[in-house]
Amino acid sequence: MKGRPGLLIFFSILFTFHFSLPCPAASQWEQMVLYSSERGVFYKTTSELDNPEPDPFNPGIFSGVRVFDGDRNTCWAEGVPGNGSGEALFFTIPENIGILHIINGSAGSEIEADVGSPVDTVHYILRLEIQDVYKGLETEDTCLAEIRIEEGFESIRFIYLSEDESSVLMDTDKKTGVIVDRDKEAVFQIINHTEDNQWLICIKMPRKNEGRVETEYVLYNTAAAKKIEKETLGEHVLDIYGFVKKDGKIFLEYFNSSTSKIEYLDLDEIKLK
Repeated sequence: MKGRPGLLIFFSILFTFHFSLPCPAASQWEQMVLYSSERGVFYKTTSELDNPEPDPFNPGIFSGVRVFDGDRNTCWAEGVPGNGSGEALFFTIPENIGILHIINGSAGSEIEADVGSPVDTVHYILRLEIQDVYKGLETEDTCLAEIRIEEGFESIRFIYLSEDESSVLMDTDKKTGVIVDRDKEAVFQIINHTEDNQWLICIKMPRKNEGRVETEYVLYNTAAAKKIEKETLGEHVLDIYGFVKKDGKIFLEYFNSSTSKIEYLDLDEIKLK
């Protein structure tokens, strides 16, 4: 098969949202025709190698449909001169997507992208655009072997600790024992969580108690199964205590080390950082 460059591809991810209400930014919309794959994914490419006019009824060797055929030995390859910077693959993803498994190159290495759980939307079209590459040895053509879509979940049913308290776990409507955080050298305690279980506060302490024990308050966005770093919260956020609901919004209650007062952070703003 022609073109096995073994390139590492850097992508920018752009979500196109389709709302049921009119969108004020109408100039940002783009109309396109999507082709269907055997696996139920609709796709479109900006170009294909050796195929100037992509035909969904007679796809070429390097057609975009090859990305969704379950075969790591086939691939999509862009069809413009050079390394393909600016070329893109569009494809549909489910509303509750969890993880994208991207296999770059032709039978190359696998990249895992945690997308999280989108909300308040109906349909998604994902655009993967080539921004830069590490050049291969054979050709300049940039290839993408496979994309696997792993659906996420709709609700978090239960949050709990492992038996040795070294892991924070959750059960969703689709999986049990999903790891939120894990540290074999630490002990966790669950302090508080929101009613929908999508935000969680834990205390983390060293497992070995040698003298004074340093206690760390940790905030998690469990919908994305990730820890919110201190840099995101701000340098003055010291201890975090719980969640307060005001005017239909959820705020994080914390101690401000600069003002020495109890203050509140909007969780929606934290989620966007």
